[in-house]
Amino acid sequence: MKVSIVSVVLNCRDYIGDCILSVIGQDYSEIEYIVIDGGSTDGTLDVIQQYQDRIHVFITQKDQGFYDGLNKGIALATGDIIGILNADDMIAEPGTISMVVRCFATTLCGGVYGNLEYTDRKNIRRVVRSWRPEILDWKDSKEDGCLRILHCTCTKNCMDDAGIIRWILVLQRTMNLF
Repeated sequence: MKVSIVSVVLNCRDYIGDCILSVIGQDYSEIEYIVIDGGSTDGTLDVIQQYQDRIHVFITQKDQGFYDGLNKGIALATGDIIGILNADDMIAEPGTISMVVRCFATTLCGGVYGNLEYTDRKNIRRVVRSWRPEILDWKDSKEDGCLRILHCTCTKNCMDDAGIIRWILVLQRTMNLF
């Protein structure tokens, strides 16, 4: 199974390098990495260019914000599985994507989500808070057409069928009202 990972970034020079390294350091070989930059001006582009040969799709242009960039990345994704990794986040272990793919392959599920560890920005080895999700019932995860979970990895078919891209568009329009 091919896995597409999408990272959206704007002015995140201090963290994007660790984010990229956590993706390209995975032990799973069929990863398509997509980075969408909204027009960074703080040196983020210099960091991204250091790894450009390991990034499959890189776009930098002014956009309408995070969700616009996310929609661009998801639309470009060609993987069977699509994951979203925020520019200031990291995949915890080199075997994480392999584990996610095994889960999809053995359970025929449409989505996988996992634990989150919030770390100290100055010492990423120091966990300051953990989040352990309960078992998710898909029917209970939608409210007013919005997915209510973080760091979910879904199949492309699940995203298309469930309308996640449309939800993100609705959320973008809602956020622009404020």
